[in-house]
Amino acid sequence: MSISDHKNWKIVDNFLSENVKSIELISERLKIMYSRVSNREKLSISPLNIFSVIFRIEALEYHYSRFKDLIKNLAPNFKSLKPKNLQETSRLRMAQFEAMAYINTVGWLYHWACSRKAKPEKITKIAKSFRAKNTAHLSMHYPHKETLRELELHSLVFIGALWNGNGELLFQIQKTAGHSIEFNLLREHKDILKEVEIIFEDMLKM
Repeated sequence: MSISDHKNWKIVDNFLSENVKSIELISERLKIMYSRVSNREKLSISPLNIFSVIFRIEALEYHYSRFKDLIKNLAPNFKSLKPKNLQETSRLRMAQFEAMAYINTVGWLYHWACSRKAKPEKITKIAKSFRAKNTAHLSMHYPHKETLRELELHSLVFIGALWNGNGELLFQIQKTAGHSIEFNLLREHKDILKEVEIIFEDMLKM
């Protein structure tokens, strides 16, 4: 069987007795939503497109889980701008790496959403700021009429650590001098997945 022979691809529904909305893990929920579509061969969208979206959602869930675990032990020390030892420094760096990967994956989902003529608020915000001006490439490497000061500010997203009063690691990027955009991965993850689910549901309509 050829890998491109998607007619033979199967998803096992392990939640037969459950309402799809009760499935907690969004990637599993999307799989089951697809598996329960009758006459899937009549869908106007390619199975490759569907499985690619699910794969990226699995990546988001992975990066979110890793990020959450990494900062868990750092949070009690959030009042200190600098990690106290080499182990804390390493955990902070790894958390930042997970956030970078998360943001780049959101960028992939942004272009998928655009292909569906959708305009998800959270996904668009992250893709057009953090990803477009820092994680995909620094804006100073490909400027778009920003001032030198703005280009420099865009490069500071992962320099140091910004914590809020709840012990949550935040990311901030300057939109223009004096105006910033903030990203709280822990709190916005759920909203991002909800945006994806809405677009995905629409994609399954025949």
